[in-house]
Amino acid sequence: MIKVNIGGYNNHHPQNFMVRHVDGSKDYLLLLTKSETYFIIDGKEYETPPGTFVLFDRNVPSNYCNKRGEYVNDWVHFDFVGEAHCFHKLKIPLNKPVLLYDIPSISMLISLVINELYSKGSYQEQILDHYMRILLYRLSEQIQNEKDTVKSHPMYLKLLNLRSKIYNEPQRNWNVDMVCRELNISLSYFQHLYKNTFHVSCMNDVINARVEQAKFYLLQSVISISTIAEICGYKNEIHFSRQFKKYTGLSPREYREKMVAKKN
Repeated sequence: MIKVNIGGYNNHHPQNFMVRHVDGSKDYLLLLTKSETYFIIDGKEYETPPGTFVLFDRNVPSNYCNKRGEYVNDWVHFDFVGEAHCFHKLKIPLNKPVLLYDIPSISMLISLVINELYSKGSYQEQILDHYMRILLYRLSEQIQNEKDTVKSHPMYLKLLNLRSKIYNEPQRNWNVDMVCRELNISLSYFQHLYKNTFHVSCMNDVINARVEQAKFYLLQSVISISTIAEICGYKNEIHFSRQFKKYTGLSPREYREKMVAKKN
């Protein structure tokens, strides 16, 4: 059985806040970043864009932060009870950052794990075990399906940099015409490249980034929904609410009430 010990979803930390695991952890740590991240893992340094996944082995020292802005992540501490781990079978590397192409689907699965962890259901352990196995299978799929030909494309680093900016500043007035001018490529070519690289259109990625940012601010109950809409780059609350519900199935108010109820 896979046992979940502790975790967090969409956690925000200030710039240069360093998470330190001097002696590593006694269990496994699964991490999904939603901001640029500087890692030191067992003495090796990495600079990574948003959407990076790391699975830390037990007792491996690590430090990580965002040097340029807020550090945002999802994380789960877990272990295997009565069975060996399946990482090698699933071809999931340990202690090495891996860029994922579908951040929202993995983040959604982690949110299910965290919500269940703090529930009081009769079958909590069994449900968590199944959620974690689904999460590991989905991670394995993304890692194995990622094509090296995408990474070797001359525009790849520029697209990574663009995506980093989108997730760090989703409130900006993003539009593909502006991006195409900056990259000096045609609209149709850019849309093809972006979708082929990240398996999502550029503007849908902007919406995903805004929704993730909004989820964080909705948990801060003192902030009004109209203010959150403005912070996240929306011109009015109605547009924000419609788009948020389309992507989450809940209105901003319903999402806030649901999350507050779970905490209590």
